[in-house]
Amino acid sequence: MKRSTITIIGVLLIVVGLCFKSCQDGYEIDNGKVYYNYNVWLRDSDEGRINYIDSADAATFKELGHSNYAVDKNSVYYKQYRIYGADPLSFYIINPDSATDKYATYGFEKRFVRSR
Repeated sequence: MKRSTITIIGVLLIVVGLCFKSCQDGYEIDNGKVYYNYNVWLRDSDEGRINYIDSADAATFKELGHSNYAVDKNSVYYKQYRIYGADPLSFYIINPDSATDKYATYGFEKRFVRSR
């Protein structure tokens, strides 16, 4: 009895963990292409949406920490959006939805140029 209860609890924890992971937004690389998986079911829909990021270089693409930002050798991305003018070499995150580089500060996908 005790062993079966522990087994059931273990299976439930694994299932809940897998469901939680699959319900998160995030980047995916598949067959040399980069995608952003945006789970719109969290916003009154029962289906997610996957966006292909055609400008992304899959070979150099990397997510930045636990944030919605990513970089490749040429560009910076917020979710599926390319941030034009952002410098991938000096870009770093402040928190999951804001970042900075040597030229500007960013909130979500918006660029705010610093005054000189």
